[in-house]
Amino acid sequence: MTLGALKALHEMRIDIPGRISLIGFDDLDTGPLLRPPSSDGDRPADVRAGRARHAAAAAPAGARGGRRRRQPDRLDTKLVERASTAPPGGRPAPARTRKTRSR
Repeated sequence: MTLGALKALHEMRIDIPGRISLIGFDDLDTGPLLRPPSSDGDRPADVRAGRARHAAAAAPAGARGGRRRRQPDRLDTKLVERASTAPPGGRPAPARTRKTRSR
């Protein structure tokens, strides 16, 4: 999703992070390779995998009859800051002119 958003913003000639900050999710290995490198939320993969295994193992017990109330699942997340974010008003967007088609 981050790559698609980045592509669309580039096509619209919207300065990142001058006019808008962009934050991805799951801190993929490609984040630093993007232009600008994307800031990302990072959740530990090993913790996510363990919780997924636990949820999969518990699912059949809930399916045997009766409803189980699902507990909220919260993961510690940290922000990996790179060049796709800036503080509000932190950097002015460069002036740009858009070409328009004549009819």
